[in-house]
Amino acid sequence: MIIGNYNIRAFVITVPEAPDRTDFILRHYAAVGFETEIFNGISSKVSGLNTSHLYEVDAPGSGYKIGPKEVAGFVSFTWHGAQ
Repeated sequence: MIIGNYNIRAFVITVPEAPDRTDFILRHYAAVGFETEIFNGISSKVSGLNTSHLYEVDAPGSGYKIGPKEVAGFVSFTWHGAQ
């Protein structure tokens, strides 16, 4: 899709175990005129990805750890961005 002087490629990162969510978002994007490219992402439910590092930038001393959904999402986007 062209926005201003830029040719934008819209990506949809999906996981195989959520075909209903994939169908929903693809129908939505088609209805509003977005052409999308689909990539399979890494599932937070089955990958086992997690972090042992604390993220305390927003709340020092909280002991907060970034969860598996965020880790899998980051790795999915990073992986596809590198290809």
